[in-house]
Amino acid sequence: MSLKRFVLYPFHGVSREVLLLVGAGFLAGLPYGFSGLVLPIYLSRLGIDTGTIGLLFTLSSLVYTGLLIPSGLLADRFGRRLFVLLGTGLYAASFGLLAAGRELPVIGAAILLSGVYFGTTSAPGTALIAGRVDPRSHARAFTLNSVSWTGASAAGTFLGGLPEWLSGVLGLGILETYRVLFAGAAVLVVIAWLMVWLVAEDPPVAGRLSLRGLIPRRSRRFMVRYALVSIWTGAAYGLAIQLMPLWFYFKFGVDESRLSGWFALSSLMALPTVYLVPWLTARVPLQRVPVVVWMLGAASLVGMSMVPDYRLAALIYLLRSFIVFLNMPVMQTFLMGRVPPEERGAAAALSEAVWALGATLTPALAGRLLQAGLYQAPLWAAAACTLLAAALFYSLLSREPPLPAPPPLTVQPRSTGRPST
Repeated sequence: MSLKRFVLYPFHGVSREVLLLVGAGFLAGLPYGFSGLVLPIYLSRLGIDTGTIGLLFTLSSLVYTGLLIPSGLLADRFGRRLFVLLGTGLYAASFGLLAAGRELPVIGAAILLSGVYFGTTSAPGTALIAGRVDPRSHARAFTLNSVSWTGASAAGTFLGGLPEWLSGVLGLGILETYRVLFAGAAVLVVIAWLMVWLVAEDPPVAGRLSLRGLIPRRSRRFMVRYALVSIWTGAAYGLAIQLMPLWFYFKFGVDESRLSGWFALSSLMALPTVYLVPWLTARVPLQRVPVVVWMLGAASLVGMSMVPDYRLAALIYLLRSFIVFLNMPVMQTFLMGRVPPEERGAAAALSEAVWALGATLTPALAGRLLQAGLYQAPLWAAAACTLLAAALFYSLLSREPPLPAPPPLTVQPRSTGRPST
């Protein structure tokens, strides 16, 4: 394979509109990675106490989880692009608020708006991408999107030292430097909004809204079984991964200064999947991949719990990160290929909401186990949840065939040049 073909391989079969959506996600991912690292420190420097900071981020997570299913359902009926535009615009506004004021109500509104962004764009964005590629290219498109977001957020994390550096270069106070950077983040998200605006709208689904419609009608049986798998993978994440830095701290006595490089590197484990996932899914039946990945993931958690040195545990964690990143686009491809196009937004929202429910219910248990000195227990419990998910997937979903490919979406542009709805 020539160098040119190697470089262009991840983009083969991916349309211009998908590249716009992926690019918009990349631009939004940069400030996400940056703010995730520096925002708690900024709030502390403003004099906001730790309890209030934790409460704000908890409320943001609840807003995100609560909006997932309604946004997916409404986006299918009123326009997926519309919801992505709405959420991205509010995300830009959240950084604008952070740049504009230091008062607690302003800061709180900004953090809650970030939750609205993720709640209103996650499922509609997945459905938008799925509708713009041939089903045979779903794995390639979802992998490209996953790698783009993860790479951008990792790059944003590496920019965490900018406030101190800019403060010295520009001669500004440290708090003013934060506000300058938040303003720059708002500009990046506005550019992301413009990229989404260039994408055509999906045809809305005609139908009456009702509570019964919270679970897609045509794919209801499949989605119930899929949810039974998702909740256990979410539970495994909440038990082991969400408190992983704390696990390293309690078990090995290492702090964030020695762990930051390992965790940044774990995010970069997504990069090889942009080549491996399309190659793998072209040669291996899609249904086999999740079962093998989850079995390896469970084994890696057990292995981490038994090694005597934190560096060896971190190496195993890197391996686990790689195989999990491998599985994410595979599961998206599996889901989008087995629900009707008009129910993709609702299906993506339901699957993510069920996963988030599992991830929300288990960290408190993991924290209690760590506090009690039972350092192996959270990882073993997460491994058990992962193996249960693998068993359920194999028994309930491994024989589920994909739906026939829908006809390609064709959109006639208006005379103004704006994408037609």
